[in-house]
Amino acid sequence: MAGIGFVTDSTAHVPDDLIAKYDLRIANLTVQFGQESFLEHDLTADEFFRRMKIKQPTSSQPTPDEFLRVYEDLAKDHDSIIVVTLSHKLSGTINTARLAAGMMQDKGVKITVIDSLSAWMGTGLQAIAAGQAAADGKSHAEIVTLVERLVPKMQVLLVVDTLEYLQRGGRIGGAQALIGNMLQIKPLLCVRDGAVQPLERVRTKRKAIERVVEIMAQHIGTQPYTAAVGHAQAEAEAEQLHATIRQRLPQARNIYTSPVSPVIAVHIGPGALGLVYYVDPPAAG
Repeated sequence: MAGIGFVTDSTAHVPDDLIAKYDLRIANLTVQFGQESFLEHDLTADEFFRRMKIKQPTSSQPTPDEFLRVYEDLAKDHDSIIVVTLSHKLSGTINTARLAAGMMQDKGVKITVIDSLSAWMGTGLQAIAAGQAAADGKSHAEIVTLVERLVPKMQVLLVVDTLEYLQRGGRIGGAQALIGNMLQIKPLLCVRDGAVQPLERVRTKRKAIERVVEIMAQHIGTQPYTAAVGHAQAEAEAEQLHATIRQRLPQARNIYTSPVSPVIAVHIGPGALGLVYYVDPPAAG
């Protein structure tokens, strides 16, 4: 038995080719439409949004048994496991990950659970970095340190058509949602200290995309970076954002494309765009 196993949750929505490349294991959150429940990976984007037009869904964190199933499978041929989860301020997923890790104490496999303090590919990029570090021969302790240092470097920007869905899910205040909808603006949000927070208000989607790129450019400068672009039923605009970033900031190490997961889409709604990036290697400090 040898090697390090890696786990993240389904909201990270890591592209399938990278899941295969780094043998990432996924613990699924659940989406509910009334009395019907679905594991995230069982819902295609088209099916999710079709159902969403009919009934507003809710979501729930993985059960301890879901994490336990993943841990037990990895324990068959790994010495240790590193888990990177959605921010504790957005979900109780990390609590069930830790609870299940406690159930594995007598199995002889070390499990470290890390709070990404992020969401979607903000979590996913941390898991990918961990897998790459293992491929480069880093130890369990070295990889944990790398990811923990990466956590505060991760930048997540969101452009949403409306704050309605975040308000419904309790992720943003009702007053913020009311103001945004009254003005018919395109809210620009960020994930800061593990929570979704309003950043700016922009009048049109086009200007919002331009502003997202401007914020990124001001932060990145000429440094190398890794990024991910995603969307919720806004593929053309996501492609535009991707192309603009490539042109404006050509020094990318990688720019991944990953639609947001159904659980994330529950809260940001259709038409949303997402951008995640970090300086790679992370800047000191």
